[in-house]
Amino acid sequence: MKLKVAHEVVRGKHGKIKFRKFRKGGYDHYYIRLYLKGDNLADVSHVEYELHPTFSNRIRTVNSPAEDFSLYIWTWGEFDVAVSVYMKDGEKIQLNHSLEYSNMLPANENEYVDESPESYRGE
Repeated sequence: MKLKVAHEVVRGKHGKIKFRKFRKGGYDHYYIRLYLKGDNLADVSHVEYELHPTFSNRIRTVNSPAEDFSLYIWTWGEFDVAVSVYMKDGEKIQLNHSLEYSNMLPANENEYVDESPESYRGE
């Protein structure tokens, strides 16, 4: 299997989808995990994820193969992620990933847990 980038919406310890607001009246942000899939992950040295330009520190490097070179982010929008995979033999592999998660969000409000500061809730 060739290398591929995947993502998932992270659920909390009770199995509910985590979301939060970062400011009063702000958007709901969801906790997303980006990760690498493939048979040859042992050959990967590190991965660089290039996030949307609105992120501070938008280029994130993951050096640990733990959890398949996972990167966890809070985001309210969907966007394309440029991914550079650096192999141990010096090869660099460029991948693109469309971070779309709205189709992963259930309609049932009981499936969510709000992790916003108390003063930001209910806006």
